[in-house]
Amino acid sequence: MNWRWLISALVVAALVGCGRSHERATTEAIVATAAHVSTETVTQGSIPASYEATGTVRSKIAAAVQSKIVAHVATVLVSEGQLVEAGAPLAVLDAREVEAQRAQAQGVVAEARSAGSETEQMMRAAQAMLEGAQSEAALADATFERYKGLREKGAISQQALDEAQAKQRAAAAEARRAMENLRAMGSRKGEVAARKAQAEAALAQAQTFRDYASILSPLKGIVTRKAVDPGDLASPGVVLFEVEDNERLRLEALVDETHARAVSTGQSVSVRIDAVGALPLAGTISEITPSADPASRTVAVKVDLPPTPNLLSGMFGRLLIASGERQAITIPASALVERGQLTGVYVVDAEKMARFRLVTAGKRVGDRVEILSGLDPGVVIVTDNVDRVADGTRIL
Repeated sequence: MNWRWLISALVVAALVGCGRSHERATTEAIVATAAHVSTETVTQGSIPASYEATGTVRSKIAAAVQSKIVAHVATVLVSEGQLVEAGAPLAVLDAREVEAQRAQAQGVVAEARSAGSETEQMMRAAQAMLEGAQSEAALADATFERYKGLREKGAISQQALDEAQAKQRAAAAEARRAMENLRAMGSRKGEVAARKAQAEAALAQAQTFRDYASILSPLKGIVTRKAVDPGDLASPGVVLFEVEDNERLRLEALVDETHARAVSTGQSVSVRIDAVGALPLAGTISEITPSADPASRTVAVKVDLPPTPNLLSGMFGRLLIASGERQAITIPASALVERGQLTGVYVVDAEKMARFRLVTAGKRVGDRVEILSGLDPGVVIVTDNVDRVADGTRIL
């Protein structure tokens, strides 16, 4: 093998590689120092003026779930952030005491029903006795009347008439006793019926209390708060869970009383929620408080919001109320350059060189952004491909 030839070939290859690297570096330097971009001369123009009222996103429907009975919590079935359906169980209470009360009420009902059946039988017997006594009394009356006629004709003795009269009186007295007995049975039947109704009501209440052992969600939504754990004592007045309708949200804002005249129910307004994006949401005013707060001099305005991804109750929002037009400097949003916490633009100087300048950005107006400070009308700025530009780049 010719080693001299091999070494010469390696040297030539290295020289060629170095030449190509130098060529790439030169090209990159040219790109870094010159760029084809669009520019715009800064002008001042009219933009819509608006008043901003701050507020908080809240659910239109929210429920604080409490227990209706006093009992210890046996099981918790949900966690915060969980979606639930209306009627879904959230927790189960220890219902052993309630179950014992229900069993006792069932026994009282069974006893009352048995007493009611017995009273019905006694009522039927008393009714039969009355009917028999009334029949005997009617027969005794008829016999006495017949005997009285026979006595007037001298067909029977006075003793026979007296005996017939005595039987009439005895039969009438027996009929009265049977009637009083029937009435007494009627009163007893009423008392038994009342006890039965009371026992059935107690049973129904016990069954209702047993149902209260299951804590159910009153609406479809999301569990925003869980304030209970197994073993805790639940009682009326103590909030166990908070559930909100996460599909129907609204912004509750406080509007200065001087601007409250510009809004009305049913009006379409813009709402900006920074946490879900820079673009405003289209809302509709659903409620306006009929009186102003004497301390803050504001009126509460509630704005229904459209379904929006990632929109949550509790977020900060701004209600935008149109108030005419005003003069302002705006530039394309694509012209802004973000450097950490700093915001700026590239200004093109008289030598066609790009110079980075800090600005203070304001509100977004469509695809443009208001500039509060840092730019004056007549200045030329780079409006696109700002990532290809650096301080000192020549603008072609």
